[in-house]
Amino acid sequence: MNRVIAIYPGRFHPFCPHHLKAYQRIANKFGPENTYVVSSNVRNSKDSPFTFDEKQTSAAYQGVPPDRFIQVKNPYSPKELLQQLNPQDSAVFVCGQKDRKRFQFKKQDGSSAYFQPYTGKDRLKPFREKGYVFFLPDIDMETPTGEKMSGTSMRKYLANANSEEFEHLMGF
Repeated sequence: MNRVIAIYPGRFHPFCPHHLKAYQRIANKFGPENTYVVSSNVRNSKDSPFTFDEKQTSAAYQGVPPDRFIQVKNPYSPKELLQQLNPQDSAVFVCGQKDRKRFQFKKQDGSSAYFQPYTGKDRLKPFREKGYVFFLPDIDMETPTGEKMSGTSMRKYLANANSEEFEHLMGF
């Protein structure tokens, strides 16, 4: 039987406590040895301010092993990670509810697209043939100001946080 690899793609500007909670859920479901977080080094000053190294370091402080946080050019097509895996492995991309719109399961002609929903019941094909998508339920966490936790709300909060507030929320 082929190994099932869980891939948690995202921008992670910054890697926040709700991302950690998602990672922990994924690792519990698929095994920590089969779970990877992938992100790029794309940045700009407004909504993508962190380098890959800063995101990886932040995730490591929160408990994600650095060798499980992989730099890729495109998190939703992580060729750099897939090239390191056994071609018989299957890949399940684990995303939040807001990412549903990123995936189409049918082509325009009605045939199956590369990505298919992950049910946990089907025999999975190797990632060279198909990729699977599993949507995590939303993780309800709030920033200290009461906003729903997201990268946007966290960047806004952290921009004005003092060192104690930063450490309390981020864990380092």
